[in-house]
Parts: sequence; structure tokens; C-alpha cells
Amino acid sequence: MNVFQDNLFDFRLQGELTLHYCGCRQESINHRYVHRQNAYLITYVCEGEATLSVGGRRLSLGAGDAYVMFPESGASYTTAPRRPWSIRWVTVTGAQLQTLLPLLGFTEENPVHRVADPERVETLLKTLFNQAMKADVAGKIAGMALLYELFSCLAPRAAAPIQNSRIAEAVGYINRHYAEELSVNALAERVHLNGNYFSKLFTTQVGISPQRYIARLRMEKAKELLRYTELAVGEIAIAVGMADALYFSRAFKQYTGLSPSAYRHL
Repeated sequence: MNVFQDNLFDFRLQGELTLHYCGCRQESINHRYVHRQNAYLITYVCEGEATLSVGGRRLSLGAGDAYVMFPESGASYTTAPRRPWSIRWVTVTGAQLQTLLPLLGFTEENPVHRVADPERVETLLKTLFNQAMKADVAGKIAGMALLYELFSCLAPRAAAPIQNSRIAEAVGYINRHYAEELSVNALAERVHLNGNYFSKLFTTQVGISPQRYIARLRMEKAKELLRYTELAVGEIAIAVGMADALYFSRAFKQYTGLSPSAYRHL
């Protein structure tokens, strides 16, 4: 399925924002887009992965990310091969955005953020899309209210601090030593906790198990090295603490849906 829909939402309040369009793209394959509009395109990724090219840089996009394409920026994205790409967006203009977007953490230098409440953001965009089909003034005003609610959901929120000092110590150690051999038992011993209790406490405090935290950190570091260095795949495997290049390649493909070589050449 490759569905594209776009609803006109042209409603202006003097001195306020203008919401022009809200739309969605569902399960597109091998899709590319170049932004040349004189408007801000604010998009939420529901499914899939893509590479955003802006200002000579390449940034990764994935499910749960929101990103902004600035007016006439020439920014573009290309989706990962053979992977479904589903997004929802709004196109807006207005002088307020020059102040509002930086407050939300979106700048031309840093246009991508992971949202804190993906389900809420997606629900708001779906509701806004349906609201755009209502032609009466009351419906349009309700749509603008939804837009401001969307902005509130995109506002940065401080990450919940890790309350337990021993788990905070373990996380710091992992972040510094991810390239070394790490085991849950060794981490537990380092912070003077029983292995099973450490795993449960870590999961409660951090939100994922220590094994998954280590694996995710290594894959994210590997993505950076593939993007921004010329290191061979085997060298990158070692650099992120996975000496077996074949195992690393399998793990990377499971994590991203692409082989390391394919990811590098996106």
C-alpha cells in the first residue's frame, strides 16, 4: 500500500500562525522528498527510517522522531530501501515560528528530535487531519487549538533523572566503556549489587534492561561511525565492543533493517 493524502487547511488569524496543510503518507517504499516550499514543514515519523540531508549534513530519521524542514531550505530525505515509510505532517507559516521553534528545540542546525509521547503526537496529527475537512469557522478554530497542543507535546522535557546512585554509576560506566567487554554480572559487582537485583533495578530506573541498553548504545555509536568515518566494518565492530564482524553485521541489520554497508551508502 502506498497512500498519499493532503487536506487543505487555509485559515489565518492576524498576527498568529497560519496552518496551510496537514497530511499523511502511509507505507511508501523507496520515497524521496525535497523541500522547496516557503513554509515550515513539521513532520512526525510513524514508521520506517530515512536519511535527512540538510546543510551538507546527513541525519538519521526513525519512528518516534519529529523534524522540521525550514522554508526554501532545499532539505531532503531518502527512505531506507524496501522499508515502509509512514509520516504525518503540518505545513505552517507565521513570524511566531521564528521564536517558537527554537523554544521547542528545533533549529536549522538541529532540526530533529525524539518526541516524549509518540502516541499523543500521532493522535493529535490524526485528529488535526480530520479536523481540516470541516469548513466551518468553529472547526478551523478547533484545528488551530490542536496545532498549539501539538507544539506543547513537541516541547523539550527533561529526561527523568536516575534516582539510584548505583544505577547512575553503572550507566556512566557503560557510556564510557561500551567498546570493552561488558557483562551484567560484572556491572553488578562494580556497583556492589546482586546480579538479578541489579538487572531489575536498572530496568526500572532506565526503562530498558542493561543488555538492551548496551546493545542499543553500541548500534547508535556504530551508526555514527558508518556515517562520519571511513573505517571498515570490521574496524567499527571492534570500536563498539563487538570483535566478531559477522555477528556485528547481523546485529546491526536486525537493529536498523540494513546491513552496515547499505546503511553507509544511504
